[in-house]
Amino acid sequence: MDPTTLKLVEFAASARYAQLQSSVVHECKRRLLDTLGCAIGAFNDPLVVNLRAMAREYSSSQKASLWGTSLFSSPEMATFCNGVMLRVQDFNDTYFASDGAHPSDIIAAVVAVAETLHADGRSVILATATGYEIFCRFMQSVDVGARNYDQTLYVTVATALAIGQLMRLSPAKLGHAVSLALAPHLALRQTRKGELSHWKGCAAAEAARNAVFAANLAARGVTGPSEIFEGKQGLWSVVGQFDWPDEAEWPAMTMIGRTYLKDLAVCYHAQAAAQAAIQLHPEVRGRGIESIEIASYEEAVRMIGSDPSRWAPKSRETADHSLPFIVAACLIHGAVNSCSFDDDRLADPKAVDLMRRTKVNASESLTSMYPHAAPARVTVRTSDGHSMVTEVQFPKGHSSDPMTDGEIERKFKTLCDSCGADAQAVEMAISTCWRIDTCADVASSIPPRLLAICGQSAGGWDHGDVNDRAIEAH
Repeated sequence: MDPTTLKLVEFAASARYAQLQSSVVHECKRRLLDTLGCAIGAFNDPLVVNLRAMAREYSSSQKASLWGTSLFSSPEMATFCNGVMLRVQDFNDTYFASDGAHPSDIIAAVVAVAETLHADGRSVILATATGYEIFCRFMQSVDVGARNYDQTLYVTVATALAIGQLMRLSPAKLGHAVSLALAPHLALRQTRKGELSHWKGCAAAEAARNAVFAANLAARGVTGPSEIFEGKQGLWSVVGQFDWPDEAEWPAMTMIGRTYLKDLAVCYHAQAAAQAAIQLHPEVRGRGIESIEIASYEEAVRMIGSDPSRWAPKSRETADHSLPFIVAACLIHGAVNSCSFDDDRLADPKAVDLMRRTKVNASESLTSMYPHAAPARVTVRTSDGHSMVTEVQFPKGHSSDPMTDGEIERKFKTLCDSCGADAQAVEMAISTCWRIDTCADVASSIPPRLLAICGQSAGGWDHGDVNDRAIEAH
């Protein structure tokens, strides 16, 4: 075990719930509620329905719930299916260092493994805080995207350690879990380039699924390659040498409170521009638009405002990563939500026309604010000669403008409403998340609450013919 692996293993193995500050515990509850809401909001997404049907074909003596149903699958497939569900609408939280990624991508794995182990709620909180800490510290240490590897590399390492901790693996087996998760799964950055595919919403779930499988291998005595970070052909050899923060900075596990929740279901790089466009909507409504200029920081422009596909998105995945389309949608409708990316909206002549009139530029002054801020400025010039400008530096949900508990609850309710949830069941689910630290067995708490939200006491979505029809439609 090389020194880097040892540092990670010792941190995960020695972490204790009693070390956590009350504020960290509360932030874990906030992320859990927000992430589960994002998942339920995507319950009827055709891709999710398709994968849920696939997951039903997997059986295991270790049963983990497919969220929102009374169905079970193996922990690996439940992690994958639920992970896609929480990620597919691009509504879950974000963290930025030199790169950006989504720490809550670990949560599907944490809940699935905790459920199979009948772990208590405090163990779930500790594993979540541990995973977030490793995830964000990893991002601070190295930009894997600069070497054309995908951000899911952070998911792989953080998930393996978080669930290895849940499984109470020995330090030696924890080290093997990291190695077995990392060595075979160096995903490519091409996932997020050009016209985006379904895989954009699946990649992190696959990384978490691989980590669950790796931890299970390690638990059964399977060993992984030695010196996975620092060896001659280890991770350092392909992404460059990097150092993790000193151990003294870790025990408080405050990184989770520094991640950003989303107020809008679009790529985080577009949050500020979308909010600026929504603010401009009342002023431009009913007026002819001559031109639109979007100024933002260089990374935002590179990721979602430079490729030609962003001016003619053909898929939801590309559209929610398109600055021109998102701003056009917000100026036309005064909002952006899951319906904004339906096929008819993508082909809307008004949106197509506005994208033709849109220019996107990287601003030196706005770039200097990133990643401390995630700013954008939208300028609209109308055909009658008026010019309107709005700038947003800290999008709602940013650590400098955080969402309140009440706003997270409202987001959860809105997402649950989209699948016809029972109001009383939704309130019970919210209460369960806020009281998760008192839960003796998450298997009898979180999954049943999600099942009640989607009306599974009536059996509706359990029927295979419903899933089959959804797959055919997809």
